[in-house]
Amino acid sequence: MPLAVGQGNVDILRLARLVGRLGQQLQRSLLRKSHGQVLVEDRESLVPQGVLASRDPTDFGLMIRIATDPHHRHRADALGGLAAPARARYFGVASRDDLLLHRSGPQHDGYDDYGVEVTGYPAGWSVAAARAAITTGAPVLLPLLDGSDPTTRIDASYALATAADPGHTVRSAFATRFAKEQDSMVRAALVLATAETTRAHPHQPATAWIRELWQDRAQAPEVRLAAAIGWLCLTDEPAPDTLRATVEALASAERARAMNVLPWMAAAGGSEPGLLRCVRRMLYPEEPEPSGDPWA
Repeated sequence: MPLAVGQGNVDILRLARLVGRLGQQLQRSLLRKSHGQVLVEDRESLVPQGVLASRDPTDFGLMIRIATDPHHRHRADALGGLAAPARARYFGVASRDDLLLHRSGPQHDGYDDYGVEVTGYPAGWSVAAARAAITTGAPVLLPLLDGSDPTTRIDASYALATAADPGHTVRSAFATRFAKEQDSMVRAALVLATAETTRAHPHQPATAWIRELWQDRAQAPEVRLAAAIGWLCLTDEPAPDTLRATVEALASAERARAMNVLPWMAAAGGSEPGLLRCVRRMLYPEEPEPSGDPWA
């Protein structure tokens, strides 16, 4: 039975048939090894960072089970690794047009906007499988937004931002957590997560709220910068002079390096911190890439 995800339908049976050699090896490993051992091998050697390979939908379900098990020693690895397959062609992406963008759903014939995996299959199938799993697993992932570890809260935000959220349940959870969150970096993550889900499911009040945040001098610099980046991705309006002044005043090299703990910024960066790359690409797109940037 097709499972609705975003704007398209994902045929889970077809997704399962599209598991390539790597996915089959991983499935065989699941029968032989503990969940934790499989996870570490999968993240660190079988699937290098930024490279997609066809995945069985049950793989993502396993990662969610580990990520939500408070006693599992690889919980953080599972949560941190869950969101990467739900995105593709996002490393080094820092423009207004592409940052936080969920590209079109997978096509049933031919390839899609995500390109081709190392196995030769359309990468969109793995992206769709991951998003379907995160969407289905959202009820058990949402409590992680209230976890005791800030890194857990950041990674949960990053994963949940890829879920299909037509009912705004996830976005409402981000807002609820933001209202009581004390850690400025987690608050920044919640802002970026809200912007990402709003880009996928437009909601004018959320866009207006994000604009208010970068204008609010009472907010932490990290929050204002995240809001500025998020708002630029949600609108085609020219960047106001007040936004440019805010970003220029707050986006120091030291703060940009600190904000690389946010997965969005870490992925956007190349030879420079992700925040500075976003600022350059969004506000000064005419500037050349820094010398030695591998993404140039």
